[in-house]
Amino acid sequence: MAASIALKARVKETTTTTGTGTLNLEGAVSGFRTFVSAFGSGALVYYVLIQGTAWEVGLGTITSGAPDTLERTKVYDSSAGGAALTLAAGTTTVLCDSPFQDIDKRIYLPVLPYHQVTGFLTVTNTGYFVYLGKTKAPITAAFLELNMTVIGAGAQTAEVGLFSTPLAPNKAGQTLTKLVATGTVDSLTATLTIKRNTASFATDILAGTHLWAGIRTAMATTQPTFAAVAFDLLQGNVLTAAAPGALTGLSTVAGSVPALSASPLAPFMSVTLD
Repeated sequence: MAASIALKARVKETTTTTGTGTLNLEGAVSGFRTFVSAFGSGALVYYVLIQGTAWEVGLGTITSGAPDTLERTKVYDSSAGGAALTLAAGTTTVLCDSPFQDIDKRIYLPVLPYHQVTGFLTVTNTGYFVYLGKTKAPITAAFLELNMTVIGAGAQTAEVGLFSTPLAPNKAGQTLTKLVATGTVDSLTATLTIKRNTASFATDILAGTHLWAGIRTAMATTQPTFAAVAFDLLQGNVLTAAAPGALTGLSTVAGSVPALSASPLAPFMSVTLD
């Protein structure tokens, strides 16, 4: 049931970019395909860099162009002590692969009819809850991450949190129980990049938990826009709550299936263990 988004086979290119910044991709290795042909421009992808014995794994953003590029959006780990690898002159292999040693202990979006799209503009003081999947093992959740594509404006009010439900999505609304939430979130009024809670949740979550990610924004002037996924909303994979109040003050919240007339989009949210 569980599978990762932005993870496909036979994707491998090379780069001669040096340093720690965005990579210029130089075309597919023989027998493989390019990131753009596999995912499309704007996609978030898992990547691995290999240069000699040096390596880096992370989450990147693909942009189509001349040349195509891969922005090293978030570095998960590396042979440089977890920091972005400083690439030396020469050829570096760039491939798509899982950056995690034990993939079954990660949380993924379920295999359902969805695809990643350009962006989702949040509505002020509306809670959005996206189903992440059922945990296969006990985990300690650290961060909830979103990719902001258009900055918000005005004084920031925003919370992110993790929630659970007794049942998997079942084409109906459900009561979500808060596991953890915080209003201390990276700035949503500056710098287009991955945004998340600024301090780790460090929250233990049991195996067999139907896990949901939640966000509410109530910026003073303009709400932010995030990378999005398109769902069949009637399946109940996305739940909303109008004017729920701060997520930090909730113990439970009534989540409703969006109306058929609503946009079929939801903010793309993921949870990480580090």
